[in-house]
Amino acid sequence: MNASFGRDALRLMHSWSPLVVGWSAVLVVHRATLRTPDPVGLGFLLLGICAAYSLDRVVDAGPNPGRAWVRGTLIVTGLLAAFAGMFLLLRMPVETAAIVPVLSIIALAYRSLKRVPLAKNVFVPLVWTWATIALPFPDGSWFGWRWMVEPIAGPLFLLLAAGVLLCDLKDERADRLDGVPSLAVVCGARRAAWVGMALAAIAGMAAYVEHRSGLAVSAIGLGLSALRPGLLATDVIGPLVVDVLLSLPGFLIVSRLV
Repeated sequence: MNASFGRDALRLMHSWSPLVVGWSAVLVVHRATLRTPDPVGLGFLLLGICAAYSLDRVVDAGPNPGRAWVRGTLIVTGLLAAFAGMFLLLRMPVETAAIVPVLSIIALAYRSLKRVPLAKNVFVPLVWTWATIALPFPDGSWFGWRWMVEPIAGPLFLLLAAGVLLCDLKDERADRLDGVPSLAVVCGARRAAWVGMALAAIAGMAAYVEHRSGLAVSAIGLGLSALRPGLLATDVIGPLVVDVLLSLPGFLIVSRLV
């Protein structure tokens, strides 16, 4: 019973750990731009992450969906977050709200995009970077397009891209069976891990240039984790390790260590 409950708890942590990654990324952008997050935009971002990842975990559960109460918790949480997000959407500036349909289209096309080589490794960190900067920090531009000229966008994108690639290691077998040409499927898990390490190194150097020491520490952690592809390929545990490392900048900022 205890072991089973522990697995269920880890599965829920895996489903909701992206919320902590989002919180951390917002703190990074806040520190870099010295702008105060808009409560409505921040709330919508976090609710969107909660809804997307809760429901995605149910749809992509595969042969190990977990117990019924876990699936039920994820479904209820995801739907409640989606409805709450719709309420906040009505309170957002129309220029910022215009982002949401675009992000929704990308999300709906995600399953098709996964079958395009490397598309997932580009679109997922791109959407994360765009949403993290544009939604909580509206600047009056349509679709929040000015996020692209923020100096923090480059290091953040690279760090998230490294994280997405390393998270792919756990899906190698499923992707191979489904015909999804992920880098781990095309090149093998070990080579994909080396590419992830290289991306993390580039992210760390970009963060260092921008004086973002929290991101640099996270990049170092991701690079070191790539030395253990077997651990990262472990279901639930591997992605949790990556999410913890991606969340490090937020904890370092809150602790005033950076």
